[in-house]
Amino acid sequence: MSLLLLRSFCEVFRQRSISRAADLLGMTQPAISQHISSLEAQFGRQLFERHPRGVAPTKVAEELALRIGGSIDHLESVFAETQARSVHLSGSILLSGPSDILSDLVGPRLRALTENNLALRFSPAPGEESLLALESGAADFGFGINVPADPKIGYARLGSEELILAVPKSWERRFELPDDLPRTLLSTPFVAYEMGRQFIRQWLGHNGIDIGNTNECATAPDLRCLRNLVIAGFGWSVLPTYLARREIAAGTLISVDGPSGDPKVDYFLYWLKAGMRTPRLTAARNMILEQFQAK
Repeated sequence: MSLLLLRSFCEVFRQRSISRAADLLGMTQPAISQHISSLEAQFGRQLFERHPRGVAPTKVAEELALRIGGSIDHLESVFAETQARSVHLSGSILLSGPSDILSDLVGPRLRALTENNLALRFSPAPGEESLLALESGAADFGFGINVPADPKIGYARLGSEELILAVPKSWERRFELPDDLPRTLLSTPFVAYEMGRQFIRQWLGHNGIDIGNTNECATAPDLRCLRNLVIAGFGWSVLPTYLARREIAAGTLISVDGPSGDPKVDYFLYWLKAGMRTPRLTAARNMILEQFQAK
């Protein structure tokens, strides 16, 4: 059975659209339709139901995709990696994700890409918008803290960071008594990421502390801004360690221990699986992963 036919099938299955699959594969819609028809003839079963706005996979298609999807991706990745070793890399790599992740966690580790003639283009995107940027073609790679549910998106864990309770140095005496921690947190102001209190909720939940519906005194869409507000004495917050190490060492922030310690948050690299057919992107992905593995 032709790998080309199976490749077309997998992309139509993921995109739920023959036209989008054709665009991603650089083929014509009639060619993709012919590939699907050929597979259906070989299996003797219908793989997709055609609708005005796309296609819907049948149960046969779902089972086939489950069994072969990963293998097809692996074969294409191996082929692209082999090509990447023999081609001269050039062009831009578009990176999307929360601004603090791009600037402090990711950016400083990517010099290997520029040393291999790849220009980096950073585009801040809050929350899960980096996934939307991948799907729209506005980004080659995304970064975030959640595992993507979309089967079109590939991902790899880059590592984890502890979440710490950060308070201003001038408040150190307020937090001296561990038994008073819940009362102290409830009675003092705090600052939070405007996309929600995910890190704060995670730290409090890990330590069994409830602050009720207390409102934050300030919000900001950038964790670096929260760090600076804490240093300035606006209130306490919860930050990943990579954003507070230097400040703690310098004595402008202190980290307060919780009764159950500090939880961790995972960080992920995202990519569009279809993009890994391109040697340049495959090489870039591998270089990014290597930089974090060498941590």
